[in-house]
Amino acid sequence: MEEFDGMEGFGGQDRLPRRGELIDAKVVVVDDRGLWLSVGSTKYDAHLPIEEMTDDLAEKLKNGEIKEGDTVKVVVSGIKRDPNEGTTVITVSQKDLYRREIVEKLLRAKEEGEIIRVKPTKVEPNRKGVIVDFGYDVRGFIPASQLDTRFVPPEKLDRYVGRNMRVKVLRVNPRRGDAVLSARAVLKDEMERRKKEFFEKTKPGDIVRGRVVRVTDEDVIVELEKGVIGKVPFEELDWRPIKNPQSFVKRGDVVRAYVMDIDPETEEIKLSMKLAKPNPWEKFAEKYPVGSQVSGRVLKVTPKVLVIKVGNVVGIVPRSEMTWKKVFNPEDMFKRGDYVKAIVKEVDVDNQRAVFSIKAALPDPWENIEEHYPVGSIVEGEVKTIKDFGAFVEIGDGIEGLVPRRHISWKSFENIEDVVKVGDKVKVKIIGIIIPERKISLSIKDAMPDPYKEYKKQHNKGTLVKGKVKEVQDRGLVIELTPDVDGFMPLSQVSKDKVENLEESFPVGTEIEAKIIGFDDRGRLVRLSRRVIEEEKEMEEVRQYIPQDDDKPHGSFKLGDMLEDLLNNKGE
Repeated sequence: MEEFDGMEGFGGQDRLPRRGELIDAKVVVVDDRGLWLSVGSTKYDAHLPIEEMTDDLAEKLKNGEIKEGDTVKVVVSGIKRDPNEGTTVITVSQKDLYRREIVEKLLRAKEEGEIIRVKPTKVEPNRKGVIVDFGYDVRGFIPASQLDTRFVPPEKLDRYVGRNMRVKVLRVNPRRGDAVLSARAVLKDEMERRKKEFFEKTKPGDIVRGRVVRVTDEDVIVELEKGVIGKVPFEELDWRPIKNPQSFVKRGDVVRAYVMDIDPETEEIKLSMKLAKPNPWEKFAEKYPVGSQVSGRVLKVTPKVLVIKVGNVVGIVPRSEMTWKKVFNPEDMFKRGDYVKAIVKEVDVDNQRAVFSIKAALPDPWENIEEHYPVGSIVEGEVKTIKDFGAFVEIGDGIEGLVPRRHISWKSFENIEDVVKVGDKVKVKIIGIIIPERKISLSIKDAMPDPYKEYKKQHNKGTLVKGKVKEVQDRGLVIELTPDVDGFMPLSQVSKDKVENLEESFPVGTEIEAKIIGFDDRGRLVRLSRRVIEEEKEMEEVRQYIPQDDDKPHGSFKLGDMLEDLLNNKGE
C-alpha cells in the first residue's frame, strides 16, 4: 500500500526539455514572483511562479530559506521562444509534478488491485457520494453504492466525511485528474476472506460471538462475521422456556453461542445460546439433592400446580404437595410473587423437570395426633366438604375428619345441607382415630346433649304441650315440638270424632295443643294425643251438669265414674 506523501526523483538533462518532462533545476535568481532556474545548458532558463510552487517551497521562499544553487524538482509546463530576442523561456511547475505523481500512483493501484487509505473531505454536491481530495487538483469520488456493503442513503453520507477508509481504485481519468474509488470492494474481499477463514477453523462445539440482526417467527438470526450468518432456534435461546423471544433478544444485541452444526458448502450454521451457558439444571442437582430445603418464588398459581422458580430453575409443586390440608383453594393460599419454602422431591436434569413439596417443609400435623386430639375430646372445626355419606370438618391446620351421616344430627333429615353447610363452624366429638390411614371419625350430634333425652327429662307423661304440624301421614301427624324433637300423634288420637280428610283439617304449619301420652325411645318420638284433651274437656262439661251423690251406695251407677274410667283406660 502506498501513501501519497512524496515523489520519486528524475534526472536532469543538458538539452532543451520537452513539455511534461521532469527535471532537476538549479536556482539562479530569487525574486518576489518566484524562482529562475537553470534547466540544462546556461542558455536555457526556466521560471517557477509562486502559484505553481508547493506550499512547502512557497513558505521557504517567503522565509528567505531559498538561495542560489539550490536544486528544485519541477515539471516543464510550457516553452516559449522569442524570435526577435532569440531567447527561449521555459515555464515549470511543482504542482503539476505532484499531480502527475498522484495520478500515476492511482493508475498503478488500479492495475495492481492495491488498497489505499483515504479520508473523505466532503459530501458530493448532489449527495451521490463523498469526495476525497488527493491534493494538486486530483480528486477521488466514492459513490454511495461503494461506501459500504450496502447502499448508503443520502441522509447518512455525512457520517463518512473525515473517516479513515480503505479503498480500491475502480477508474482513473489522468487528463481530468479524478478517480472512482470503492470501499465496498475492500469490504467484500475481506468478508470473503474472513468467511473462508471462519468455515475453515470453526467446528461443532466451538463458542462464537455475534450480533443479532433479526428475530423471525422461528429463530434468531446472528451475524458472526460479515456475510456469515447463524440461526438460533427459539428452543435454544435459554435453559428456561422463553415465551416472548422478541423481548428476550433484540436487534443489535451481542450474544455468545455454541455451534451445534456447521456446513461450509451450504454455509448453514445452527447455534445454541443456552449451550454457551452453564446448565443450571446440573448445578441445581449438585447443589440441591433430593431432600434439600429451598426457597422459591411463585410464578403461577393453578388449581392443580404451583409453578415456582428456585435460582435459575423453574419447577412445580403438585396440589398434593401444597399443604397438609385436604380441602383448599390454591388461589386463596398463594399469590404470584410469594416466596415459599419447599423440599426437593425430584430433579430430572435430562428432561429439565423439578418437583417440590411445600407441605414437606412444614411440621406434620399428624405427629402426636392422639395427644393433641384424644378420642372423646370435643373441639371446634369448620365444614369443608359435604358428601352424601357425610361431612368433612377441618379441626386443625391440615387435620380433617369425617362426620358420618348418622352422626350429623339427632334429628332426622334428607339432605345434609339442610343441617350444616360448607363454612359452618361446628363443635365435634372425636370418636375414633386410625393413624396409619390418617383418618379421624367425628360426631356433631355427640358433641351436644341428646335433645330427645333432655326433653324427656323435662316433660312427664300427661304434660300439656304445643307444636306445629310438620308432616301429614296416612297413619297420623308428625308434630314439631322443638327444632330437635318431634312428636307423633296417631290417627286415633287426633280427635274423638272421625276426621274425613286429615290434610285439610290439619295442614302443615297448623299449631296444635296436645298431651303427652308416652315416649317412643327407639323412634325418638314423643307420643301425643289431642283426643284426650277433647274427652277431658267433655267430661268436665258433664260434671258441671250432672251432680254427684256421695251418699248413694257404692254399687250404684255414677256417670262421672264411668267417663273417668273410660278416659284413663284410653290414655294407657
